[in-house]
Amino acid sequence: MREALALSLAVLALLRGTTAVATLQELTPTAPLPNCDLVQVSPQPLNLGRTLPGVVVASNPWRGSDQRTIATIREVLYGSPRPPDTPLMTRAALAIFMLQLAEGVEEGYVAAYEQAGRRTTFVYGLRFSDAVQVPAAPMTNQRNGVLAWIRTGRIVAAVHGDSSECSQAVAAYVKSLGD
Repeated sequence: MREALALSLAVLALLRGTTAVATLQELTPTAPLPNCDLVQVSPQPLNLGRTLPGVVVASNPWRGSDQRTIATIREVLYGSPRPPDTPLMTRAALAIFMLQLAEGVEEGYVAAYEQAGRRTTFVYGLRFSDAVQVPAAPMTNQRNGVLAWIRTGRIVAAVHGDSSECSQAVAAYVKSLGD
């Protein structure tokens, strides 16, 4: 099965050529992945509370410019910024402070994949504006659940998951898109 997946991804990479990923939509595979489906959002929206606290999206995958969602995706990818050395911030002030994470980002992306009996696999992506320097991609390690990341053109994306076949297939696909 792994050999078939590797061959499929190799053929896909050849068909794509060496062109950098131009849109976040390209983070969604066009061909089915083994034992792996997008989480269905109908009739209920997808609550991403475990990984994106307080974020609910109406589609899967989701692409958009909602500043709060983008800030939360960037926090998941890069961690929280250090708060200013001031007295304790109110909840409202902290929410405003966290929105700085959305600055310089034109579009965000999140997709959730499932395999029966396994943790959900997530793909997070950000497309940065031409006016900002694209930050280095997040580090890959098992402790933080980042299985793969790419930085291509103005886009940074990461896959969070476990050792399931679904997570590995999604990670292999995203890696195939990298520079």
